[in-house]
Amino acid sequence: MPVALFAVSILLAGCIIIPVPTPEHSTASSRAFIEAEEIARIQPGKTTREEILLRYGAPDAALKNQQLFVYSWDRIAAYLLVAWGAPEYGGGGETVPVGREHTLFIEFDEDNIVRRVALKEGTSLDKDSVLRQFEADQPR
Repeated sequence: MPVALFAVSILLAGCIIIPVPTPEHSTASSRAFIEAEEIARIQPGKTTREEILLRYGAPDAALKNQQLFVYSWDRIAAYLLVAWGAPEYGGGGETVPVGREHTLFIEFDEDNIVRRVALKEGTSLDKDSVLRQFEADQPR
């Protein structure tokens, strides 16, 4: 009986988190996923700015006098269902997406030919630090 009473008290005055895996997908507010095979088709020294714009559309950001295009998207792999409650205070819940952020950098030379391509992936990407890392990785 004490175990059952303890279990009921946890359920009535606590929090529960349930992971729900899903097929990997983009969010409605995210750009469509750009497949790795598609990114591999970008050839530095050959692919043009026009080809990039035709394939992927307008970038999410254009930096360095339009010489650096940035494309970003999210991929969701699961959701966390979070519920909480207490008899005296009511309860609530929410759904939290779990996934990865992707940022694709495409840099052009002065002739609008791709100079460099880099894909950065992570769970909480800070866009400014990712950009600094991309610039630091630049060949000298």
